[in-house]
Amino acid sequence: MPVSPEDFDALLRGTTYKVLVYMLNHKEPVGVRELQRDLTLSSAGLASYHLEKLMKLGLVAQNEYGDYVAVQEVKTDLIGASVKIRRLRLPRYLFYSVFYTTLFSTYLLFFQNTGLEKLFLLTLGSTGMLFLWYETYRIRS
Repeated sequence: MPVSPEDFDALLRGTTYKVLVYMLNHKEPVGVRELQRDLTLSSAGLASYHLEKLMKLGLVAQNEYGDYVAVQEVKTDLIGASVKIRRLRLPRYLFYSVFYTTLFSTYLLFFQNTGLEKLFLLTLGSTGMLFLWYETYRIRS
């Protein structure tokens, strides 16, 4: 049964998504026990369950030695929300969070406003910074 790209987001949540990202970052074949150990999953059966789920979606294949390898990268909202730099996959919001935090910190260090204007800018800056870091954490998790 073919799965539409919109349904991938619903199927690739939580641990299954973490397994997929792990497989995409490790181009060499990975065994069930190695996956369990590296992702600190509770059992090899759980690792096998998520690998089988990814195999049914056509994202992972099993080689003749019983190890698994990622065969294709799917464009989903979750994976689209990340940037791949060499073997490292980072949330796209991380760059925005770092930039906004640097900008806000620079403002606090070098510009001294008083009164209501400072309160407004502190509230606005803090809210924006917290929102961006929350989204970065949420996508990473």
